[in-house]
Amino acid sequence: VQTCALPIFYTATQSYGLWIGGGGISIRFEDPVLSSGQAWRASVALAEQWWCYDRPNPVVDPNTSQSQVDTLVSMSLSIPLDERTTLQLSAGRFVRSSALPNYAFENNTAMFGVSWRF
Repeated sequence: VQTCALPIFYTATQSYGLWIGGGGISIRFEDPVLSSGQAWRASVALAEQWWCYDRPNPVVDPNTSQSQVDTLVSMSLSIPLDERTTLQLSAGRFVRSSALPNYAFENNTAMFGVSWRF
């Protein structure tokens, strides 16, 4: 019998506290362009994550404990083309600030797709 087990050695440099807060809103509104009679939907979401590690990692920087803040923003627009087909547009941004510069980064995303209900 195989079981999952916790790591044998506790590593304080990999142990952290994490706090998360966020919210979003979605709004439906009349079709402003296509006169399809189908409601469009716009959504926006924002989340913040605060990470605080227990101890500095001696391999990375023995004098600085890792802490970081992640900010995630996403937006989407759903455009119904008919009763069964919807065009989906979305964009997002992920920004990580960090006490250790090699962990900081910024990332942008953009996507589109078409869904068809059957």
